[in-house]
Amino acid sequence: MSISTSLKLHLTGRVTTICPIWKMTAQDGTITAYAQHTRVLVFGGVTYYPAPIEIATLSSSIGLKTNSSQLIIPLDNIVTRKNVEAGKWKSADLVLEYVNYLDPSMGSTGKQIGKTGKIELIGPTVKIEFRSLSSLLSQTIGELTSPADRNAFPLSTADNVVNESSYIITRNVDVVTSNRVFTVDGAALEDNYYRYGRIKFTSGQNNSQYMEIQENAGNLVTLQLPMSDLVAHGDSVELLAGYDGSMAECRDRFSDGVNFNGENTLPGLRKALSFPE
Repeated sequence: MSISTSLKLHLTGRVTTICPIWKMTAQDGTITAYAQHTRVLVFGGVTYYPAPIEIATLSSSIGLKTNSSQLIIPLDNIVTRKNVEAGKWKSADLVLEYVNYLDPSMGSTGKQIGKTGKIELIGPTVKIEFRSLSSLLSQTIGELTSPADRNAFPLSTADNVVNESSYIITRNVDVVTSNRVFTVDGAALEDNYYRYGRIKFTSGQNNSQYMEIQENAGNLVTLQLPMSDLVAHGDSVELLAGYDGSMAECRDRFSDGVNFNGENTLPGLRKALSFPE
């Protein structure tokens, strides 16, 4: 990308009015954009809103070595605590540019394009790791052998259909210990039948939110993480049966052993490296 003549001239001056702008695009197409300044900027048809962005670290290198930086931005009505926890901004597209905030029409000094890496909530802010596109070259492509099923839920095929809805029950929250631990009403549940499963709230302050289930001791449910909002008596929920990835559960619980996507019969490294005494 070439720099405009007017911007080059501006950069050679004794005083410059350059600021960084960031645009983040989620996989569902949602766009949020920020300018590290006190005014609203419009550049390339996108409105960049002022935000107290803090660039925690910044690195840049020549070649294919991964460039990275960390941004700290405030939570707002687009980047919310709920959608961050739900993974909305995972692997989002990030673009960093530098523009003249007094005259954005001069263009930018160039683009840094990448993806979001680790995302961490810190109080009223969120820390986002920016990783350059070259980081994709270091990711594993393909599948490794595994004794456990690589499918998160037994696979449905033309030969064997596992209907997920058949393993979902609807209950209401009864006694609340915390936003992570509570009991549900109704007939007693089988211990740990919903371990590694999923809960979906269909009413209350957590309506439409999901969370993984760590374990269930009868009707006492413990989630992997606390729900972001208050869990209250009477909230309706849907519980999806858990799956630990073993052949035994795939075959016995879901009658789907034929579609087990793992290598549970491989001898393993210990056997491969063994030798006669």
